[in-house]
Amino acid sequence: MARGKGKRGKRGGGAGSRFAAQSAEEIEQRNARLAEFDAARAKRREDAEKDGDGDDDSVDSATREAEREAMEVGRRVASMSVGGGEEGGDEDGEWVEKEYKPKGVEALIEVDNPNKAPVKMMKMKDMG
Repeated sequence: MARGKGKRGKRGGGAGSRFAAQSAEEIEQRNARLAEFDAARAKRREDAEKDGDGDDDSVDSATREAEREAMEVGRRVASMSVGGGEEGGDEDGEWVEKEYKPKGVEALIEVDNPNKAPVKMMKMKDMG
């Protein structure tokens, strides 16, 4: 065991379970399975390249429409939360600040910030 490593978090520590072959047949089966997987992956990549050759920079219309709709929904939600119910209040981009509401005990008891710097008295001769 390496120094300082200890037995921390055995779950998720590696890249998966290792293949421990007991015979040559198991190794051949594993190699065949991996070859099938690699062939399927190569076919998927080739199909993706064929589909994407005509329009590398453009996105298909369904995806573009979905993105536009999601953007509109986001704008509507933002107008509801920012505008506070005003009609057309956020069209010109105004930001409406919410009134501060004290939280917890602060609503019941007046609490001062203990870290706030005290107000120091200033003499008239120092002001001018």
